[in-house]
Amino acid sequence: MPTIAANTGLRVLLTGANGFIGIWVFRILLEQGYTVRAAVRSLEKSKRLKERFASYSDKVEWVIVKDMTKDGAFDDALKDVDAIVHMASPVNGTPGPIPMVRDPLLTKVKRVVLTSSCAAITATVEKPTRIFTEDDWGDEFVEACQAQGKDANERFKYRASKVLAERGKIGWDLVVLNPPLEVSDDFLKHTYSTIDVRDIATAHVASLSNEKAGGERLIISNGAIKVQETRNLIASLKPNLYTNHIFPRGKPELNSTILLDYNGEKGKRILGIKYRSREETFTDTLADFEARGWLEKPVY
Repeated sequence: MPTIAANTGLRVLLTGANGFIGIWVFRILLEQGYTVRAAVRSLEKSKRLKERFASYSDKVEWVIVKDMTKDGAFDDALKDVDAIVHMASPVNGTPGPIPMVRDPLLTKVKRVVLTSSCAAITATVEKPTRIFTEDDWGDEFVEACQAQGKDANERFKYRASKVLAERGKIGWDLVVLNPPLEVSDDFLKHTYSTIDVRDIATAHVASLSNEKAGGERLIISNGAIKVQETRNLIASLKPNLYTNHIFPRGKPELNSTILLDYNGEKGKRILGIKYRSREETFTDTLADFEARGWLEKPVY
């Protein structure tokens, strides 16, 4: 299937444009020369983005989608669109990546990039350490929700909705990206997989123009880390984080076990992306927090 190239002015429909990841995708799309049609629920939701991307006003279009669960919700948004980056998905268990879209409107769309989650990949883990790949599915959570209905665990409902969104895909040139989901039972034993928001955003945009990505399901994860390792890293980067307050270090190997992880090598290989180191991610995050005045005193 044909892909779409940057710097050609091709039009990309971006849903979830005002979300945490969406804003970064918005920025990279504009920087690479795409015209972005941003879908938001109200004009108020677009206000901050209009200010943020004022210098690209001639490359940005706005469309209001008040309720994306309704049939034909994106009819107007899809007119003359070359590609879709679909990041806003309702948790309602409806099969298909964009079930509210009428298929004839997709005939001109060259590629669809769907933001899913490792929630659609994770299954019950009985012993450490299980490494999940793109071949794994959380079908057990769909079965649990079908059996328990509205009484099913809320986390199960979320995971099931992500599985159904992927399972229902039809004959589009579709790329599915699965960033990691945090998993925890005891905070002190907490481990989670990470990805820099700039890297997951880059992966979305790269998926538009990468021919090999067509039809693929890609985990976008930079591996698992323990909470104590996070604390130790912050302490090494900013040892005097708080005045008259010691930021403690510890031995993560003593109090936590990595229960599961995700193999993100396929995504890196196909998309040709090198992920940022955790040191870079945390250094930049701390600098941003400091600029906002969020590091003036301990928050615990």
